[in-house]
Amino acid sequence: MKIDWKQLITWLIAFTCGGLGGGVFTQWYINRSTVVEYSINRTVLGTDQTTVVPHFRVQVGDTTFEKLYLYTLKLQYSSGPELENAKVGIGLLAPNSDVKLIGNVVTEKPGEAFYFNCAPFEAGPKATGTTCTLRRLNSNVGAYTISFAMNEDARVDVSIDAKNTQLRKIDVAERDDITAVRL
Repeated sequence: MKIDWKQLITWLIAFTCGGLGGGVFTQWYINRSTVVEYSINRTVLGTDQTTVVPHFRVQVGDTTFEKLYLYTLKLQYSSGPELENAKVGIGLLAPNSDVKLIGNVVTEKPGEAFYFNCAPFEAGPKATGTTCTLRRLNSNVGAYTISFAMNEDARVDVSIDAKNTQLRKIDVAERDDITAVRL
């Protein structure tokens, strides 16, 4: 039996580039997910420090606080195609409804060519939250960072709104390139 190589190659091309093969390839390639990693660093002042610094107080404007919770949220590209635009939601869920943001919310972008902006935090009956917009996230872009301070401890809930994007929380200890200080 003689094999007609031209016909075999024609059938292989037709199978892999059209019909089932093309559908499988398109499904795999088009629906690849971008994975964005985030880490949350929390620094607490005023709860365990009373033995070292008695009568610890923080004065911000006309208000005095006995405890200060500093949060830093860092967003980084992990894998997948480049992410051009994304909206990141940050929710602060606290058992006490009178959680107050203290001072300024500070955002840092990887460089001048990049865009990262957060709307003001809005207080709700059970949570406080904001939405941040970022543009361009890929393997060549550093981290986007948002820092804020509060008078009470809260659980920080992070979500992302972008096509084919997954959000993954990482421990600060897992990554060498994320710098953080835990007190």
